[in-house]
Amino acid sequence: MGKVNESVSRPSNCQGCKKRLSIKRWYYRDGFYFCTKRCWSETIAKLKEAREKSKQEREDAKKQAAEQQEAKIKEEVVAVNEVAEAQEAEVKDEAAVANEVAEVEPQETEVKDEAAVANEVAEVEPQEAEVKDKGSKEEPIAEEHAEKEQEEEDKKE
Repeated sequence: MGKVNESVSRPSNCQGCKKRLSIKRWYYRDGFYFCTKRCWSETIAKLKEAREKSKQEREDAKKQAAEQQEAKIKEEVVAVNEVAEAQEAEVKDEAAVANEVAEVEPQETEVKDEAAVANEVAEVEPQEAEVKDKGSKEEPIAEEHAEKEQEEEDKKE
C-alpha cells in the first residue's frame, strides 16, 4: 500500500452511516470514504433505488403531461364538433323551412289547378266565342264611326 498524502484531507465521517472514521479502518470507493465494505454496498444500493425512483417519477410526469395534452385535444375536438353540429342544425332548420314552404305552395297550386282546370276549360271556350263575335261586330262599328266622323266634317265645312 501506498502512503496517504497528508496534504489531502480526508473526511472524518463515513459517507454512508456518518460514523467517525478511524485511522486503521477506512474503505475508499468512488471518491468517497466509508467505514466498511458493507456500508459502501448499502449506500450504493440506496443510490440505485433513488435513481430508479427519479426515473419512474420522470416517466410518470411524461405520461401525465401526455394525458393532459390528449384531454385538451379531446376537449377542443368536442367543442369544434358542437359548433359544427349547431351550424348543421341551423342549416337543416333553414332547409326544412324552405322545404316546408316549397311543399306547401305546390300542394295548394295543384289543388287549385285540378279544381279550376275543369271550370276554366268550360269558361274559356264561351269567352273565346264572344271575343270572335265582338271582332266581327267591330268592323261594322268601325265603319259606322268613320261615316259619322265624315258627316260631322262635312257639316263643319
